[in-house]
Amino acid sequence: GYSYQVVHAGNGHLWIPDTCTEVASMLQMSNELNCTRIPTNEMEYVLWEKLTANCVINPLTTLRQCKNGLLKDGRDEEVMRGITKECAQIALMRNMLQCNVDCDESEVLSLQERFSYESLRSFVDQVIDDTLENKSSMLQDLESGRETEISYLNGFVSKMGKEYDISTPENDGMCSAVDMFSKLSRRYEHKG
Repeated sequence: GYSYQVVHAGNGHLWIPDTCTEVASMLQMSNELNCTRIPTNEMEYVLWEKLTANCVINPLTTLRQCKNGLLKDGRDEEVMRGITKECAQIALMRNMLQCNVDCDESEVLSLQERFSYESLRSFVDQVIDDTLENKSSMLQDLESGRETEISYLNGFVSKMGKEYDISTPENDGMCSAVDMFSKLSRRYEHKG
């Protein structure tokens, strides 16, 4: 069989779609995992919230080479606002299209609230507050000389923006900046 090791690196939340009943039941036995079963359609919403937080936190902490909490200093407020707004527009568009004609007015209003700038920004700020002393995974990748996940985060948002004809200058800029910063870091690290 397979052998896995779990490292508890900090408190967080684990969401499991309600279709995974056996796995969810096992995981919910552990209080430390903070596991919650959610409706399957809710999983897409949770993923967009988490993606937005990662699109804001990871590249900015990487470029500034700082822990998450330093983002509270306001220095990057305009960029944080732009990334969050772009993610909000795309998340709303994507989920409205998936909702299609089957959604009633209350479901549409619920999506508009869930993916409003204010709602997503509140989520991002809460993640920063919850992880003040953490180093983002992207910064850890950079420090270890590994490729960053920028193309899977901000790059994905940029790709979706093109698909939906939504401009994503902040996410595009983060992709370019982190790619360049990463290349330069590796180049100078090896010249030592």
